Amino acid sequence: MFVWKNPVTPGLFMSSIAIQMRHTTKILPLKSQREITLSPFKAMTADRFRRFFTLSCAELDEIRITYANLVPPIVLFLAKHPAVSDFNLSSLQTLVSAAAPLGLGVTREVESRLNVNLLQAYGLTECSPLTHYDEVPHKRGTIGRLIPNTQAKVIHPVSGETLGVGESGEILIRGPQVMVGYLKNQEATNETVAPAELEALLCTHPHIQDAAVVGLPIGEEVGEVPKAFVVATPGAKVTEQDVHDFVNKNVAPYKKLRGGVEFIDQVPKTASGKILRRTLKQF
Repeated sequence: MFVWKNPVTPGLFMSSIAIQMRHTTKILPLKSQREITLSPFKAMTADRFRRFFTLSCAELDEIRITYANLVPPIVLFLAKHPAVSDFNLSSLQTLVSAAAPLGLGVTREVESRLNVNLLQAYGLTECSPLTHYDEVPHKRGTIGRLIPNTQAKVIHPVSGETLGVGESGEILIRGPQVMVGYLKNQEATNETVAPAELEALLCTHPHIQDAAVVGLPIGEEVGEVPKAFVVATPGAKVTEQDVHDFVNKNVAPYKKLRGGVEFIDQVPKTASGKILRRTLKQF
């Protein structure tokens, strides 16, 4: 059991027992002892997603939830889907969106439609998983402030120079929640290639609309090398060599796309926006 203080409403505490299942996380509120399915872990079809969304709205209506952690596709449905009007969601006070960026326009639509505060949070698995959390009064379209005991700075991805306010670059995080490295594998810790780093770089190319990077196994001694799956901007003419040249100019030698470059029509993702890397490895 865990007990946590609501970050928005002073004095409001919530308790629950979390049980992780194969494909869903289920919460048993101590007050009602009722089982609530919050979110699926596996990818869903559009029809299944809509059914799940409608069921979730019904549960929110019935149980009178005040605080909910969501992912952007759910937030988008709350903003746009006509079925939302069929339920009484007036109990909702605060929503928190994470797992993928959320647009400012959608944020404003949801806040206006449901009369709630919509906050964003940021983190990653290697940070256990939270680094930033917004708070009321919030600045819409941002991920908020660093959580306690955490430091961060933004650097230039090539030169390593520390950047100033409003400049874009690579974020570095320091705190007790950041993983130390890979167990008994110092070489991997020193020379690991973060797919997100290469994906972010690829998406800065003017002719690349989306990208995903996976590790391609090439033998026990070498392990894996990065391979990029690229979605070209409609109408753009970009070749594999163009992608290689662009990456090679901006990364260390061990981060080069030695696994190759493959163009695809769409990057496969889950309903929450996570890249399905396992699917890409089967291509």
